[in-house]
Amino acid sequence: MIQVIPLFLWAYLGLHLVQADTASLRQKFSALKIDAVFPGDPNYVKFSTPFNKRFTYQPAAIVFPNNTNAVADSVKVGVGEKLFISPRSGGHSYAAYGLGGKNGALVVDLQRIKQIQVDASGVAVIGTGNRLGDIALSLNSQGRRALPHGVCPYVGISGHSSFGGYGFTSRQWGLTLDTIIGHEIVLANGSIITTSKEVNPDLFWALRGAGSSFGIQTAIRLQTKTAPSQATNYAYDWEFTESELANALIKLQAYCMTDLPAQLGVDLTAEHDTFYAKSITTPQSAPMSNSSILAFSKLLINQGRASNTSWFVQVELYGGKNSAITAVGADETAFAQRAIFFTIQFYASSSNFAPPYPAAGFTLLDNMVDSIVNNNPSGWKYGAYANYVDDRLSPAQWKSLYFNNHYQRLTQVKGIYDPQNVFFYPQSITE
Repeated sequence: MIQVIPLFLWAYLGLHLVQADTASLRQKFSALKIDAVFPGDPNYVKFSTPFNKRFTYQPAAIVFPNNTNAVADSVKVGVGEKLFISPRSGGHSYAAYGLGGKNGALVVDLQRIKQIQVDASGVAVIGTGNRLGDIALSLNSQGRRALPHGVCPYVGISGHSSFGGYGFTSRQWGLTLDTIIGHEIVLANGSIITTSKEVNPDLFWALRGAGSSFGIQTAIRLQTKTAPSQATNYAYDWEFTESELANALIKLQAYCMTDLPAQLGVDLTAEHDTFYAKSITTPQSAPMSNSSILAFSKLLINQGRASNTSWFVQVELYGGKNSAITAVGADETAFAQRAIFFTIQFYASSSNFAPPYPAAGFTLLDNMVDSIVNNNPSGWKYGAYANYVDDRLSPAQWKSLYFNNHYQRLTQVKGIYDPQNVFFYPQSITE
């Protein structure tokens, strides 16, 4: 049965308050018995420190609801105070979007919503306060079940699954979001609804590719897989010349285009270390040209080795023959990077990993991306991965690179479920 969305009878006037009424917020959350921290409180700095210290945002408050009803109450308070509201699952956004991506947001931290239940059919209901490591251990203990997901154990499930969810098993099992069969979500008016293919199907589509723009997910239903009895992980490290690196990439691309079992995932890394990030996804229909691979290799060997920043480049294979990701229809979910081959991630940080961030880091990564893009044919249709957030993209760029031709449909869904743009951040969907 299709659920009816309550009409929005309130008005969200103007912008959020530049300086929130802390006393009012404190009184309201205290009355609701929802734990919260505010600017000046002893734990405020601890809970407002981002994963990427290139950013320093000051939320109006950070609240810690214990259940879905408390999340709904938190949203109602935030709307009443005219605040933008930001859900935080694991807090690993590269651009600190879990803190709102700007000052003055109400952060709804989901870390206490941690149920993980698996039924006899292998369907898991996972609270969005869980992180990938805890999920993997819990699923394995409940009948040796598993999901495709990333390898960092501290990443939260909500953001990871909302924008894709790559992992070593993705070529065989697909993205994390491909296993989702439903959600429980709190909307901007405080109502609690569910989604599936049959229930609120437009929102179900949007949450699998652009999730955090529409509400606060509190639980996700996923169809788990049977965990393999064993897995093999291997790595090969070598010192390479410019031509050796280029030849390795060219041969890897050629092999993976024609003869690669679904069970095999590939992750080629050239590294120093982190932390401004960019990404590109290369189209399967038009692989990187040899000239672009040569230009990229030359830049890594020369400009990369001369840089005083710490950096790494990660070439991740998720497309190719037999990939479960590319087997899903282009419009089946809001995830727009189906027809891809490589996903390439670029990281760089200051040499001591501390602020301030050097301008040379931006230049180095921009040049890396340009060496690939500018040496492929004009009109080469590449994309980018929204979980590897690049905060320096223009609105036109991120809308195209992340969402491609799905963006217009996403704005229509936004207009239905969050017309006042309560769940705003710098790269959120806007009506």
